[in-house]
Amino acid sequence: MNCPVDGRELLITHRDGIELDYCPECRGIWFDRGELDKVIERSNLQLDAASVPRDRSGDRDERSYDKREKYEKPKKKKATSFLSDLLEFG
Repeated sequence: MNCPVDGRELLITHRDGIELDYCPECRGIWFDRGELDKVIERSNLQLDAASVPRDRSGDRDERSYDKREKYEKPKKKKATSFLSDLLEFG
């Protein structure tokens, strides 16, 4: 199948059980019937899992922290999601 935007042949990749047709030139992504529904369903599952309150029983006692820690900047982790993993092409 050819890309509707620029006419190049679409490449196919499988990510998490979902087949994606994408254009290597314009990076457009096309879904077959039912594939977008799978993406939305999995994304909603991930959002539901992220909204579950954490168990805070393992948090440390505020009085026992090392004073140096409050001056150190916390390292930020890059947040990953199902959609970012699914739609990232090399």
